Amino acid sequence: MLDFLLERKIFAFSLAGAAVVLLGFIAWRVYSLKQPSPGVERQPVLQFDYCGAELDELCLLSFGRDVNGNSIINLFVPDRDFPDFYLNISRFNGTSVYVCIKNEEMPTSVLCMGDVINLNERIEINIMSAEDYQLLAKGTFNLTAILISSQAGDFQTPRTGTPIPSSPTQTFTSGASEPPASTLVPTSSPSYPNYP
Repeated sequence: MLDFLLERKIFAFSLAGAAVVLLGFIAWRVYSLKQPSPGVERQPVLQFDYCGAELDELCLLSFGRDVNGNSIINLFVPDRDFPDFYLNISRFNGTSVYVCIKNEEMPTSVLCMGDVINLNERIEINIMSAEDYQLLAKGTFNLTAILISSQAGDFQTPRTGTPIPSSPTQTFTSGASEPPASTLVPTSSPSYPNYP
């Protein structure tokens, strides 16, 4: 009976020792993964600002709002190999994460959507790599104007092209001397301001 208790204690201590060694290994592995490897040099953090006349580097095109009230940030990304990213927005009342999607029709345009940003609010935008969560670029902005979208949709930019008329268009046949009277739309005579 005494041997059975002794064997049980030895087994329990062995099991506890193995658990401590396993936890130590896991802690070391997690710590080593968070540290940058010595062979990999980190790229310097880019600074970005509003876009100018020349679109040749990472910049902010516009702030906007969708029909649901979410803020939209439109970024110009000149490098098609720029990694996928998300935005970490620091503001007076905390931080927000914005999800970013590349525009399929224009790959240099990236749209990011998240919590509402108010006019005259000062924010710091941190562009974070979606793969390794490293800071890629940052910029500080004062929101002075926003574009409010009237389109409900799936987070896409409006397509450009010929607008579709709101009423059906009647065709004019070349054999007639003038188009049918029903298609004629009278226009008012020009008006000019009357100054005293």
